[in-house]
Amino acid sequence: MSKTNTGENYVLLWLLNATDSLAGVVTLHCSLHSSSPGEGGDQTTGEITYTGYARITASRSGSGFTIAGSNGSNAADLSWGKKTAGGDVTATYVGIGKDLAGVGVLLAYALITNPAAGLLISNGVIPKILLGDLDWNED
Repeated sequence: MSKTNTGENYVLLWLLNATDSLAGVVTLHCSLHSSSPGEGGDQTTGEITYTGYARITASRSGSGFTIAGSNGSNAADLSWGKKTAGGDVTATYVGIGKDLAGVGVLLAYALITNPAAGLLISNGVIPKILLGDLDWNED
């Protein structure tokens, strides 16, 4: 998982200035993207759209993400809404941000590696990242 420029800035502010840019934020919002949002991206950069899609929430706690040493991963399955209309779309990245809707502040993003080609989302499909499949290494 990579941090965006904003995410990197939040870490530096917290570490070096004791400024918690996420103070009071108890949930993060996960988005699906058809391409890498990049370090300068926001939550809409490359974000997929389909009938039934919306960003989902993940608790900013041990029930949302587990940490072991310098590695973090999702502590539960992440499931988005079922696709109900339109052509197929493929999600290749997951974003983690501050906002449930709109442009929003993207903090980090990760390549979907299971399945290796990303999530092919057809009508009737509920896109899902299984427990532990969204990995973050801070080494």
